[in-house]
Amino acid sequence: MGECKTSTRCGQPPADGVTPVGRSAWAGRVARVAALALLALLFAVSAARLEAYLGEYDEGPLLQAAALANRGYSLYSEVVANKPPLLIWWLQLGLALGGETLAVARLWVLLITLIGGAALAALAESQFGPWAGPLALVALLAMPGMVPRLVCVTHDLPAASLAIVALWAAARSGKSGLRGTPVTRWRRCAWAALAGAASGLAVGLHPLVAGVALPALALLVLPELRAGPLRAQRLRAQHLRALLAPVLLAGLAGVVATAAWLLPVVSAGFVEWVLRYNASDLGPALAAMGRDDDLRLWIYFGVEHWPVSVATLLSSAALLMARRRRPNAIVVVGWLAVVLCSIVGLRPMWDHYLLLPLLPASVLIGGGGAQVVHRAMARARAAAVASGSVPPRGALRRRAARAVAGAVTFALVGVHFVTVPRASEPWPQADLALYRYLRAVVPRGAMVVTDHPLVAFMSGLVVPPSLADTSVKRISTRFLDTADVLNATLRYEPRRLVFAYARLARLQPLVTWAEAHATEVTIPGDRSADLRVFVLPDVPEAAVALEARVGASMRLTGYRLEAGGALETDGTVPAHATLALTLFWELVPPSPSAAPPLSAPPSPSTAMALVPDAHIFVHVVDAAGRVVAQSDAPPLGGALRTPDWEPGVSVPHTVTVAGLPPGVYTVLAGMYTWPDVVRLPVVLAGGERAPDDAIPLFALQVNG
Repeated sequence: MGECKTSTRCGQPPADGVTPVGRSAWAGRVARVAALALLALLFAVSAARLEAYLGEYDEGPLLQAAALANRGYSLYSEVVANKPPLLIWWLQLGLALGGETLAVARLWVLLITLIGGAALAALAESQFGPWAGPLALVALLAMPGMVPRLVCVTHDLPAASLAIVALWAAARSGKSGLRGTPVTRWRRCAWAALAGAASGLAVGLHPLVAGVALPALALLVLPELRAGPLRAQRLRAQHLRALLAPVLLAGLAGVVATAAWLLPVVSAGFVEWVLRYNASDLGPALAAMGRDDDLRLWIYFGVEHWPVSVATLLSSAALLMARRRRPNAIVVVGWLAVVLCSIVGLRPMWDHYLLLPLLPASVLIGGGGAQVVHRAMARARAAAVASGSVPPRGALRRRAARAVAGAVTFALVGVHFVTVPRASEPWPQADLALYRYLRAVVPRGAMVVTDHPLVAFMSGLVVPPSLADTSVKRISTRFLDTADVLNATLRYEPRRLVFAYARLARLQPLVTWAEAHATEVTIPGDRSADLRVFVLPDVPEAAVALEARVGASMRLTGYRLEAGGALETDGTVPAHATLALTLFWELVPPSPSAAPPLSAPPSPSTAMALVPDAHIFVHVVDAAGRVVAQSDAPPLGGALRTPDWEPGVSVPHTVTVAGLPPGVYTVLAGMYTWPDVVRLPVVLAGGERAPDDAIPLFALQVNG
């Protein structure tokens, strides 16, 4: 037999001879049409914001990660990302199909959030009646800051959207019942599998939504716990199997979905960035910011947006007092509680996390509004019956349809005038100036180092993979320092270094290095004191190759000699010319067998450290063995200490010598530990130990 569509017993008319308002098929159809209209509005309003300014830093790292991954860089091992990979993979697909533009990426995110909006309406309808669906969407559209975030390239709302899909699928599965045909039971298991898979995929977007498993489980079993056999404590083995089968299947689907995205990326890099980084101490800067985050939560919901809290509380109370809706209301309230518990301990609590409780709140408000509509229409109908002036059913339906159409139109117009004007909100002047400059002077596809990765992406540029995220959190937690930036700069040779939003500028040694070794330029139209752009010098190539092992894990790979700006290869230069000697050093993986023997017992500082803190020396020696010129300095002026070198990165070290008189000289180079000043042992290419642990570079002929 089909499911009874009224609150009365099947086959028996209601006492007053009238079908209850809001439960008929036409009501469901009208409500779904209204929900579709609201979703269409949601798409139209959001589509107008595809290139709008949202002020969200997280968009930049995600877009850069997707663009870099499409270029072949490995996620987590090369490209820094601190969340699971699903959204990056999704963006990769969108950017590959539609082009690397901000509008394409945001449209790709909008597709997920629209699915979440449709699932939200369907979930509200399944729990609180047909009118709850469109009313929940109206509540969602009216939530503060919600509409602009629907296109934002971040993890939270897309993850929440899949979580809502999981809840809706669990609700559909739970309503199938214990008993039924094999097709019905198969359908229930299919919905349960979808719920589990959606939960696993949601965690692959953001682990914050993992708690959705609890309300989803409740939706799976709640209808069965209210069934007659359970109430009468006459649970049979077949009923138990029918009850547990969807639960187990949902769990299995969740495990499979989680393994599908986890296994391809699980690695040391994934553990480092997704687990250890997110669990690390915030550091003093962010700890101070997060000190009042619990108070921030109460201010947000209790002061700034108290109407939302009041509407949610009143709707929850109304639903809990309605006997038929009480179990469903408990589940949705539990969902709200799970979301609040998941964000209450976050440090710092960013504003976009505060939007997550608004999703179950929208369902509760929609359900409470539906209860009000149902009761008002039922009372109006009862009054008409009592007075003997019952309008024809068709007339009643037309009136209700006009009322719904008017309400939806009012909501559409209201949301339009509230949200669309923000779509034309201008970008900050500094961002526009930087965008125009980068588009004009830097070739598309080139690399830049910047703490504004979003503008770099919009300009068609990428950042070094290890610098995809240059957030304050990463700097504050010491997962990013000057050495990381300089290593990436030396490895990938970017064209520009951009300080935009006082992130990289927190690394004062980096600023000092840029001021000393790069050329600062003025950006037309820039009025921001925080925006500084430096043109990075081209890293020269070694003109002469060498092979000399220094210490346990460093080597000199070559040099380049310039006299008066001209390359010299034979070591013959004019007298009193200014010489620029660039040495190219490299850190190699430590190999104890390759370490040179020591002629004397080493000090602890040299014997125990494979990569000691060392300075580089260059000596110009005359025919009598006297040092006539020398340079002693740390690499890159102290900005990149030797223990911070990355394997395979060529570190140039330039020394300037001027005023040499005519004669023949020998140029020597090497390293010594600092501060104890002990020379590191040197083994030359032939395997012999260098005298005095100094590498003979070349003979220098200074002509008169």
